[in-house]
Amino acid sequence: WHCPGGKMQEVLLALVGHTGGLILETEDRFIVNPDAKFLTEPEKLILARTVQSGYYCKQLGEFSARVREKHFKSSLQAPSTSTPAKSSKFGRHEASAGAASEVSPPQKKCEVGCSHALYAATRKLEEILDQYSEKLVKLESELAEEPNLPLTHLEWRLGDDLLVLRVLHALVQRIDEQVLRGGPLLDFLWQAAASFSGNSNLHSNLWRMVSGAGQVLANQLVGWMIYGRLIDPQAEFFVGRVWDHQPHWEPGSALFGLPIDNFSKPLGAMEAQREWESNFCLMSEKVPQLIISLESAKKVLFVGKAVRVLLRSGKWLSKPDVHVGIDADLQGAPRDLTVASLVSEVALLHKSFDAKSPVHVLEHSVEAVRKHVASELRQLVVEESNLVRHLEALKGFYLLGYGDVFQTFLEAARELLSRRPPPDAEVIISHGPWSLAVSELEAALEGRSSTEVLKQRALSSRFEVRFVPQQLELQSFNDCARQVKLIGMVRLAGGAAELGLGGGDSRTVMSTTASATSSSSSMGSRQSAMLWLATRQRVARSFTHIFSFQLHAPALGAPTVAEYGCRFAWCCQHRWTPSELQRAKHLEGLVDEVGTQRGGFLSGLGTSGASGHRSSHQLGSPTRGMDRSAYVSTWTSIGECLAVEVTFCVIPSGTHSSSSGGVGSTGNSNSGFNPLGELKVAVYICHPGLGSLDSKSSSRLESLVHCLSTGTMTMPAPRGKVHTIRLEYTAGQRSLRIFLGMDSTEALCEAEVDLEQTIALHLGSAYLGLCLLPLDHEHRLVGETNPPDLKEAKYTSRDRPISVTSWSHELLEKSDYSLRRSGEDALGLETWFSCLELDYNVPWPLPLVLPQSALANYNRVFQLLLAFRHVHMELQALTLPRGDLLAWALRHEIAFFLSQILQYFQQDVVEVAHQKMLRIIQSSDSFDVVVCAHEEFMGTVMTHCFLRTPELHALLMSALRTAILFCRVAPTSTLAGSKAAASASKSTSATRSHSQARAPHSVASSGRRGTELRRLQTDFETITSSVLRMMHSMHRVGMHTHLSKVLLRLDYNGYFSGSLDP
Repeated sequence: WHCPGGKMQEVLLALVGHTGGLILETEDRFIVNPDAKFLTEPEKLILARTVQSGYYCKQLGEFSARVREKHFKSSLQAPSTSTPAKSSKFGRHEASAGAASEVSPPQKKCEVGCSHALYAATRKLEEILDQYSEKLVKLESELAEEPNLPLTHLEWRLGDDLLVLRVLHALVQRIDEQVLRGGPLLDFLWQAAASFSGNSNLHSNLWRMVSGAGQVLANQLVGWMIYGRLIDPQAEFFVGRVWDHQPHWEPGSALFGLPIDNFSKPLGAMEAQREWESNFCLMSEKVPQLIISLESAKKVLFVGKAVRVLLRSGKWLSKPDVHVGIDADLQGAPRDLTVASLVSEVALLHKSFDAKSPVHVLEHSVEAVRKHVASELRQLVVEESNLVRHLEALKGFYLLGYGDVFQTFLEAARELLSRRPPPDAEVIISHGPWSLAVSELEAALEGRSSTEVLKQRALSSRFEVRFVPQQLELQSFNDCARQVKLIGMVRLAGGAAELGLGGGDSRTVMSTTASATSSSSSMGSRQSAMLWLATRQRVARSFTHIFSFQLHAPALGAPTVAEYGCRFAWCCQHRWTPSELQRAKHLEGLVDEVGTQRGGFLSGLGTSGASGHRSSHQLGSPTRGMDRSAYVSTWTSIGECLAVEVTFCVIPSGTHSSSSGGVGSTGNSNSGFNPLGELKVAVYICHPGLGSLDSKSSSRLESLVHCLSTGTMTMPAPRGKVHTIRLEYTAGQRSLRIFLGMDSTEALCEAEVDLEQTIALHLGSAYLGLCLLPLDHEHRLVGETNPPDLKEAKYTSRDRPISVTSWSHELLEKSDYSLRRSGEDALGLETWFSCLELDYNVPWPLPLVLPQSALANYNRVFQLLLAFRHVHMELQALTLPRGDLLAWALRHEIAFFLSQILQYFQQDVVEVAHQKMLRIIQSSDSFDVVVCAHEEFMGTVMTHCFLRTPELHALLMSALRTAILFCRVAPTSTLAGSKAAASASKSTSATRSHSQARAPHSVASSGRRGTELRRLQTDFETITSSVLRMMHSMHRVGMHTHLSKVLLRLDYNGYFSGSLDP
């Protein structure tokens, strides 16, 4: 074909994406200029097909430039903040495909380049375009040497490239439209590469794109599985942080208040346990499921968390400071691994996408690393931390293996258990019967080596007895000093708890309240006001919480403000006990009184307290050279807390229609205007994982808070009105709703929150309190853009005190021992055994095997065994006369039944299963086996003790009720019979007439007791018949094969089943 001068150069330029007079560009292609008269129609068709490669080249180049620009822009910005990850069907700490995760929501099309995987694939795309350009350079040389080459030669030379560029252009269009990144992008490229197998050039180029994105995944796997770090600045990896705390891309980034990415620094037991249980999650929607199965992804999550544990224990990398390792060359094997066998696996991981079968290489390498990490973790937990010794101690305390200890405990607590629990039940039972029982255990160690005695004492000191009530009701605050803790400007007066103001000008703030005298002192003006329940309350299960408050309005005729009100927060936390908070405020006031500089709130507590391990980051930041006279510690000073803030503002009468009613104006309550009140409710979470910021103006460390929900309403606000706030938490739906009033059905505010996963709880319980704070206080919210500078919390003339008039907390989901009808538990027995539990301070790293959920199950078994043991002891201690045959027979039946059930629990279930677990653990070679053995043990005990069979468990509880009622009735019957016999044996005439007068009463009383005993006997026989019938039925259908043992124990001679139908 003949091309006029200059036109050949224009065609070559069009092939690299530059149009001119001959080649024109439309919306979706290049075309040949119709005015090119020197070309025939066939030549135009051939040339039009050929220059399409130039169009694809231009589009791909623009896509590459856009990705590169967005990539470098995003690398200069800090990671974005978004909502936390949520649970899903894949596990407790795993994000669901539809739930919000720690990653920002899908970005718009213009932000498609914010992806490392896409950038790596684009780099490979640029290599393909470079090869295409080199080919055009050679083609230009050929045309220069032979100008008369036909046009078909040009089409033939670029035929394969046209196919490759067309397919690549279609791929990037899909990527651009669907905003693919991370795992979905890799899946998409993998599927595209696997679909084209005919053209070798196309096939190799597609797999080159896959290897580019896959190399990012390989580097992330190595960084997480070997170094315990998330190399994921754009949140593309399928393992992510819960609470969306992606640390800053620099050493020392903080999580939960500590620079935990610096593994050379120690981490407290609570923080380490939180990191293991809920700090990291698996986001299934980001898993490249064509390459890595969900099972392997779970292994990757486990390996990374285990490596972080080993790194802090000094058991993984040879170098103490592992910061060097993360900056090493990730393209080869790491040089600082202690185990040489892993070097080859790491090298295979890096080169997995260059292998013929990347899926096989990845699965094999992940499993190899997992096996070794599990072995090292097993060595740390079982051997170095002596797990077996702790398991034996758990059996001794929780499963009543230390029989003498609990014999002493129950004997010492017998009188206490015979009545309803007092308000300070935990203190009484802890310092009385429990201390006596533990001292007897230590006395039994006499004669052993000093080392053994010290170890046993250290273990025993980790166990404490606790009493967590399921219901608390304070209708007033009269005689409730032992049930609440007063912190700061709080006092009990007139049946209410008054929360005063601890800052600002006391002459204007507190002039109309009874606390004016105390607030006028310098120390009082520095204090805030907190009111806490003295005992823990269960909050992990569904509950209803109600409290009433009354706002202290200004005095009539006094100078008023245009608006006044109060602001306080209902707080739920377990990090600090009320006594620690009370001591902290006392120390805070004493230090301020002598004029010494002090740290933030709680700085005087050191490292002791409910959390066990505390660091300076949890205690606030010192304030230097500040005037603290008006500073008020708010609930955010606690460090980790869920708070429901209530803000109630009132516009006084006479100020509605005029804006002149400011400070200093005189309000008239009889002006005809009714005051209006605005009630605002907000649910906040203050969590160390959200971070904290220093105030530039006050040098104060302020915790960031996350606002979950808010609600506002306007209502009439007459003076002296008592307002009721009702909180309803539904654990199954993870819903917290706040209502105004006792009977309101429309929620003022509703938040989606899982209390057990959101804040640190202990066995599902926490401390609850009310904290007053200024109206003008401003929180630092997570994700705020251009937030205002922090200001000190100060009370002003708008702030008013409040009085809390009533307070109650009640569980909606009762425990195994709770009675359905109120008033049945007259002696408080079931209240005791539903609220009494053991607390075990598990040393790190044993919580990896003994999490809070396992301790909760241990407590359920403990309550069951202790209830049976107590009732059996009561039966044995019962004194009956020889002539009372019915009482003797009934006691023998009940005692035999309960003793056989108790022996079955402790011998056939606990002892057998525990010995089996210890054998498996001692012979294991992997951490997974240890965890499975313990979970199997707990599952066996829970199942075989009928805690997972509600109907049978309820019948056994009914048998306990009948037994304790018998212990109440039988002694009364005996006493009445003795008195009747004594009165009948008197022979004097004076006493005979008196005895005859009393004989009918004694006989009637004895008759009633006999009737009651016969009723109890009938009830007990019905219960035992139902128990045996149910056990027989379950055993026949094969539900519980272990029931043959307990059936043999209970009915070896057919006594109980003699009346059963065959």
